[in-house]
Amino acid sequence: MLRKSLAIPAAAFLILGGTAGMGQVGGTAHARTAADNYSGTISVTDYQVPNALGGGAAGSLQVNADLISMMTDGAIGIDYKGNFYADLATDVPSTSNGGLKVVNGNETITYHLKPNQKWSDGSPITHADWIAQWVLGYSPENSANAGGPADLLSSVTFSGNDMIMSLHGVLGSALQQLLPSPLPWEFYQKKYGATVTGIDMTSYNRAKLLDQKTDLIPAALDKSSGLQKLVTAYDSDNYTSPSDIWNGPYKLQTWSADQRYVLVPNTYYTALPADPKHPRPAVIQQIVLSKDGPTYVQDLKAGSTYNTIDSATDFDPDNISDLKSTKYQVVVQPGLVYEILDLMVGPTFNGKPNPLADVRVRQALDYAINKDQYIQALFPGYDLKTVELASMIPASSPWSINSQLPQNDYNPAKARALLQAAGYATTLGTGGNHLTLDFVTTKKTSRIKGSQIFQRFFNQVGIGIKIRYANASGPNGLFSSWNDGGIQDHHTFQISLHGYGTNPDPDEGSLSSIPSQITSASNPTGANVDNLNDPHLTALFTAGRSTLDNAKRHSIYNEVQKYFWQKMYNISLFTTPQITLYKGTVGNAKPNFTQSGPWWNAYQWFYDPTNSQKPLLS
Repeated sequence: MLRKSLAIPAAAFLILGGTAGMGQVGGTAHARTAADNYSGTISVTDYQVPNALGGGAAGSLQVNADLISMMTDGAIGIDYKGNFYADLATDVPSTSNGGLKVVNGNETITYHLKPNQKWSDGSPITHADWIAQWVLGYSPENSANAGGPADLLSSVTFSGNDMIMSLHGVLGSALQQLLPSPLPWEFYQKKYGATVTGIDMTSYNRAKLLDQKTDLIPAALDKSSGLQKLVTAYDSDNYTSPSDIWNGPYKLQTWSADQRYVLVPNTYYTALPADPKHPRPAVIQQIVLSKDGPTYVQDLKAGSTYNTIDSATDFDPDNISDLKSTKYQVVVQPGLVYEILDLMVGPTFNGKPNPLADVRVRQALDYAINKDQYIQALFPGYDLKTVELASMIPASSPWSINSQLPQNDYNPAKARALLQAAGYATTLGTGGNHLTLDFVTTKKTSRIKGSQIFQRFFNQVGIGIKIRYANASGPNGLFSSWNDGGIQDHHTFQISLHGYGTNPDPDEGSLSSIPSQITSASNPTGANVDNLNDPHLTALFTAGRSTLDNAKRHSIYNEVQKYFWQKMYNISLFTTPQITLYKGTVGNAKPNFTQSGPWWNAYQWFYDPTNSQKPLLS
């Protein structure tokens, strides 16, 4: 389970940039004949099957994002090397090309948009479509989106084919955190029977549109304009009808819940070029094998599945040995997801002083863990060199300095010395002040096993833990919202074992570590579930997001990683690799270790009936 993000984009643009690619194209969009440009069927699968594409509770699932990535495009995206690429824009804004500027202390971002782009029904992508994401995001019904980086966006205006985004201040990670994507505004009004009036959709002006007290569209305007009716319908819409429209290379043809999702070409698509030597697939379909992880893996070993499925994703490290016995090409990439022990470091827990507020206790926990033994016990034969990490940023990120930090600090003697200095006994079964900590994790098999391993590690230095196994979501789940009694949101844990996903730029992760984002009744959507309040760390994060100088930002985040490790604000365990299976039928497969997902460049795929293709790795 990945921790939530505060990025404002709504359900239809959960991934960065939708599909991906390189190169620039413009000109007039036109309908093409599928028989002349498309050939073959590519079938993919993922066991985390969504019940919806957009809106609703399923909007944040990665499998949902994987499907959407083949049907949506944004201004820019992230490619399989972790770099930005131009999508609906002609280039990536930068300080060198003038797309990124700071004037009088305020940043502006200029996107040069490709002209004549269309939706899959042939209707044009308009200025209102680009503005829609902020109008939807700041409606009172979507108040959970407030309080994030988009609050820095003061205006969006247009000049010819240019979209100019003006910020209040500077956001060094603005390209990642404020990524604009169009939504079909006119289509929504027709579909939901809600004509919106009284809201300027030719531009966005935060000061004029939002109530200064609530940072949302005024409730009276929301209701009188018809926006409330539209947003309410949009938020509950599963968006699985073949009549829905998209702006990516593919559109939805049929949706058979929990069985098969069939995508066919959007013949009005011209944003990114296909492989010049090959036609695009005529059909891309997701076929559901199983919603059970172990059964899913076993299904992929069957010869009948190999004849049916061209690519599969969503696996755990302990699946690797089984997957290598299949006929598929198995791609294992270090990813941007890792396993951690989240430490709630607030001053109190259950109304009493919290031992984890003491850095010596947190460091003792780290010294008590033999990461090599832990990983080998969970995943026998796993390559430790490729998975261990010491910092808050995985090694696959260009911002990581993991190679400069100790990977496995196992030293029980140091752990006992630190605990003794903090006033705690170091041997169970004897007198003294024994430390017992609350330990929570999910019911996933590897985490149940892992929690029991940690219990043995901590017992060896005199620390006891009370283990609780919780549902990931639902009432009182580990990752549930504040209103659903979420354990992390309510800080009702001391140690939490789970996975954590990051973006290539580390600034978004800072939202989990600054005091203004501490979750509470008055800030239920905050990302700081650890109750972390460190002025020096906050100052570093503030400096890192307040400059566009990349060299300076790297220097700052190098210091952040060293400081975070010294203070041991959480204990990183191992990188969870991204594992994808491919047959040689998928041409131009480019496995992507970022949140864009492995099927990010479907616009560039082709079907090879000779089964002779190999994935292109970064």
